[in-house]
Amino acid sequence: MTSTTATIHVEEISATAVHLRIIKGGASKRQRVRWDDLAAAAGPDNDLDLRAVYHPAYEQAQIMRVNACPGHVPTKTVERPFVNAVASTFGTDGEAPKYNPSAHGGVSIVETCRCGATRHTNRNGQHEERGTWTFERQGMRDDQGYPVA
Repeated sequence: MTSTTATIHVEEISATAVHLRIIKGGASKRQRVRWDDLAAAAGPDNDLDLRAVYHPAYEQAQIMRVNACPGHVPTKTVERPFVNAVASTFGTDGEAPKYNPSAHGGVSIVETCRCGATRHTNRNGQHEERGTWTFERQGMRDDQGYPVA
């Protein structure tokens, strides 16, 4: 007996759900999936076959969500001990963050926008190193902003 793997495409997103096109064995159907359900299906705690199908769709939907945000506004801020650098360039070219080693060693601040994007900032006294708004892959950090093993 052979199994047919489904292909999933993200058609559109809303604040509460993701509209997917699921193609399996030549048949195609549109399905509305809540964000929480899609995240659970794509999550590291799920079976590998299911995760392999849903994880790419979840990442694509998250990127669409971040890009659709009209202007990132932090709705949650977590302060924690310094972990690592958040910027990699030494100069400013456009919006590129500036690497500032003087900002290392103090605190790291993780801001989360309502769209799911996060921005990391390192602060040590008056020195600041601010990263860009990015989408972090699911399972990489916990709700406190700490890296997950």
